[in-house]
Amino acid sequence: MQEYKVDLHVHVGFAENGQVVKIPAGKDLTLRGIIDYLLTSGKLDLVGIVDSACPVVIDDLTRLIEEGWGSPLSGGGILFADRLTVLLGVEVELAIGAGRAHCLAFFPHLEALRAFGARLDGLVTNRNLSTQRVRISPGDFMNLVAVCQGVLIPAHIFTPFKSIYGACHSTLKQAFGLRRADQLLAVELGLSADTALADQFSELQHYSFLTNSDAHSLGTIAREYNILSLEKPDSAELVLACQRKQGRGIVANRGLNPALGKYHRTLCRECGRIGTDACDHSRVVQGVYDYILEAKDLPLPQHPDYRPPYYHRYPLSFIPGIGPKTRKLLLAAFPSEEYILDRATADELAAVVGHRLALRIIQVRKGQFRIISGAGGIYGKLVLEDP
Repeated sequence: MQEYKVDLHVHVGFAENGQVVKIPAGKDLTLRGIIDYLLTSGKLDLVGIVDSACPVVIDDLTRLIEEGWGSPLSGGGILFADRLTVLLGVEVELAIGAGRAHCLAFFPHLEALRAFGARLDGLVTNRNLSTQRVRISPGDFMNLVAVCQGVLIPAHIFTPFKSIYGACHSTLKQAFGLRRADQLLAVELGLSADTALADQFSELQHYSFLTNSDAHSLGTIAREYNILSLEKPDSAELVLACQRKQGRGIVANRGLNPALGKYHRTLCRECGRIGTDACDHSRVVQGVYDYILEAKDLPLPQHPDYRPPYYHRYPLSFIPGIGPKTRKLLLAAFPSEEYILDRATADELAAVVGHRLALRIIQVRKGQFRIISGAGGIYGKLVLEDP
């Protein structure tokens, strides 16, 4: 077995012909741009492209294969430059009770993806746009995915917008009419929750947890990712890892400290109050942390024996004083952002960005900071004492 870095939630912003696929997204967020960026940066070994069923994206995938850049794998997925596997995914929106939730589905081969896409005709408004609302029940959608050889993963399950728990106030069993837990492959936690929070729901004890970026720009790819133990980097191995079968599994989740997520705490957008104190205004956005305190059915986190460690990440973009230009300097000087955050010495860093910013990076590495929690769509902040 080998360990692989995996991010299963990356969007395509534009097709090669300039057609919009995802709004909002960066202009450089094309399929070719994503693949080139990941081959150059080495950030990931497997990436899930969740707009793969859009006909214009299927056309781009087909073109890259015809050019000889990508090779379909027998176990599912497309291998690029012998170093990066693209997994074929889709994100959709489903009506659940009075709310709406996003779900991810993954398919092994282009043939299965095309068959799935064809079945969406008449069920969505525009197949070339990402995250379309599918006009069937969640249970019927789950069955449709299975018929097309796919697997289903509810997305960012706690966020106050477009999620099973946070937006629909449902459960997985209620939402999909589950007869067996294995009808869902795994669940995605989202940027405002981690393992300690999610394992306060008994229903979730059965599921592997995934931490993904939900990237709408190149720079946010792999801001959260998973480390998987696989025999080889393909779709079939991903399924085995999430099912914890045949020695495959999720070795670790690496994601933001949930307090940095932009929906961690409740916020009244009218009076600015953060938290759950009584507020009679109508523009209150419930936070993930506060929702979990209210809705959980376990008094403390209960981690199943198979649950891997969750490592909190503090990306350079959250460190005070490090803006886009400074980040670009650092990334040009060192092998990766992880090397900068975890291994570069103070002297190495100072040679690039000066003594003060170098010490700030070291402070974050040592946990010498406090956090102002994110809320209401605004990311949290790290607060450091001046070195």
